[in-house]
Order: sequence, then C-alpha cells, then structure tokens
Amino acid sequence: MLAESTVFQSHRKLYLAWLVALLTALVLQLFNSKGDLVLALHYMRIDWLDELFLVITRLGEYQGFLLSAVMIILIGNWRHLLTLISATLIMVGLIYIFKFKIFQDAERPIVFFERLGILSDFRPDYHLNRKHSFPSGHTAAAFTFFFSSALSTRRFDLQAVSLVLAVGVAFSRVYLMQHFVMDTVAGSILGVVLVSAIYVVMNRMIAADSRLNRMVLKRNEKVS
Repeated sequence: MLAESTVFQSHRKLYLAWLVALLTALVLQLFNSKGDLVLALHYMRIDWLDELFLVITRLGEYQGFLLSAVMIILIGNWRHLLTLISATLIMVGLIYIFKFKIFQDAERPIVFFERLGILSDFRPDYHLNRKHSFPSGHTAAAFTFFFSSALSTRRFDLQAVSLVLAVGVAFSRVYLMQHFVMDTVAGSILGVVLVSAIYVVMNRMIAADSRLNRMVLKRNEKVS
C-alpha cells in the first residue's frame, strides 16, 4: 500500500491533469454521437495542421519510445528506463490481443462514414486504416512512453511536457480520422494503468530489496 500511495502522492498533479483531460474527452463524447467529433475536426482541417499532426502522431511509434528514453536518461533516473522497456514490451502484447483478437471487427471512422454516405470521396495524402480501431494503439503506446518519462521525475513542468506529448498523439489520431474519441480514451487508460502498475511493482521490489539488505547488515553486525 505504501508503494501505491508514494506513486500517486508524489505525482498527484500529473494524475489530476490526466484525469481532467480524460473527463473532458468523455464529456464531449457524451453529448455527441459516435462520429460527430471526428467529423467536426475534419471540417476544420488546415494543410499545415495536417502536416503537424502527421509528425505528432509518429510519437506513438518508435520515435516516441526513443524520445521518452532520452528524456529519462537526461533526467538521470536509469531505473525508470527499465520501467519504460518493460511497459513497452507488455503493451505490444496487449495491443495485439485487444485489436486483433478481441475487437478485430472494430471499424475505423472512414468506414463508418462511408456506410452513412459521408466523405465517400475523401482521399487524403496519407493512408487511412479501415479496421482494428479499438483501442487506439498509437495512443496506448504514447501514454506508455510518456507516462513512463513523467513518472521518472517529480518536477511538474517536465511531467506536463510528457503529458502534452501523449495527449497530442491522442488528438492527432482523431484529427487524422484514424480513430474515434473513445478509441483514444481506451488507449490512454490502458497506457496509464499499465505504467502505474509496473511503477508500483518496481517500487515494492526496491523496498523489499532495501529491507533485505538492512536485515543482512544487522545480522552481520551481530555476528561480528
């Protein structure tokens, strides 16, 4: 219990900010139908924003992993690099299970709109995926990467940078019409829960190792 409380207490502003972003997305979706928010962003499209979000969305791929790894190394907490690597490997497996085994028939926005007779002539310069929509793998990966880097420091300004990058990836997936809002919400929750769980487990292991070392030292002192 101590490990859990330490994690959330030392990063309570980070978790609060994430919850605010999450609840905002949920409230917006609550008052709109499934594709309304995707469609609204589509009609607000600007060429330079397309280019920007095509770059940002790449942070949900290996580029995001490398960036978060560099951030952790620069912060100087090498132990959290292990958290990042472990969480990433587990997340790869979870994304595969959810997207290709459990929700393999989840359609992407473009298929949803085509069935409604909307945007049938929309042909962007980038590839639009047509299936395996839930959850958003890019969003899950981004929150895995950048929540790992956020938990590696107690400075809220650095935590905020990591959170903004992760939220930016989630927003880009909706803006680029690759996912519905709920896909990104699920991906965000998946990433945050996984990283937090691994962080708690590692803290417990370190605490247990510290207690064991103290016991050995006391025993050696008694013997000597």
